[in-house]
Parts: sequence; structure tokens; C-alpha cells
Amino acid sequence: MNYAIKASNIEIEYNGRMLLDIDELFVYPTDKIGLVGANGRGKTTLLHILAGILPCPQAAIERNGIIRVMEQLHSTEEYEELDVDNDLLKNFSKLSVADKSREHFSGGEETRTQIANTFRADTAGIIADEPTSHLDYEGIQYLIAELKTNVLQSVCGRKG
Repeated sequence: MNYAIKASNIEIEYNGRMLLDIDELFVYPTDKIGLVGANGRGKTTLLHILAGILPCPQAAIERNGIIRVMEQLHSTEEYEELDVDNDLLKNFSKLSVADKSREHFSGGEETRTQIANTFRADTAGIIADEPTSHLDYEGIQYLIAELKTNVLQSVCGRKG
């Protein structure tokens, strides 16, 4: 089976403390991996390195296909520029995202926008950092269903 992400030689030190020391890591399309740990232990840092958001000069990272990131929201003013197309609009309607300017979105609406963007047809892998933040029960159930559906479609050979 082809990997979605292959990473090697990830080392991150912060204030004299080794946060990450990973010799080799493979993530496969059907993998579901959870990172658990105390605040400040490098979970988000690792996700950002794997996604290509944060550089790690000595590391070698290979990604097969488009890896989308659902960021943890820190404020509703941190918006990613979205390419609005029919695929995204279809996901918006499934998630009940209002047709209004994103600058007026609540935390829940912004999280739903990130979910809609993540589940585009060309997505090969998903990195989600606290994806249920700001979601109500229905939003969480939708996210779970989409994660299951997208994994099944990946296994069945859907290509981006």
C-alpha cells in the first residue's frame, strides 16, 4: 500500500528541551492516528511539520497527494483563503454554513467552513488539530460520518 506521508529525521528542540525526535514515520491512507499529550508537548508542531506548514530543515517529508489541514481555531479572524467551487459549495450546504461574509462567522461556522474545505474530492489525506472545537452535536456527528465516508472512498480507490 502506498503511503500518504513519509517522514524521517524530525527533531525539534524548544528552550533546551527535546519536543520531537522521530527517526521515521509512515502514514497510510486508511490510518486514523490520534495524538494525545499535555499542552506544549509538540502535537500541533508535529502536525504542522507533516502538513508542510512549519519547516523542519533536517527532516525529509514526502506527501502523496493533497493533504488538507483543519486548523485549531485561535480566533475567528484567522481565515484561510478558500477557492470557492461547486465541490466546496456542496459541502457548505451539507454543513448548513450560512451564505454571509466569513468575517461575521461564529467559531462553529468557521469550523464547519474548514470541514467543508477539507472534504473536497481531491483530498488524499487529512490532518485535523482539535477538529471538534466550536462544533455542536450535529456538527460532530457530521464530521465523524465524513471521516468514515472519506476513508471508505479512499480504500475503494478514489483519486484526487
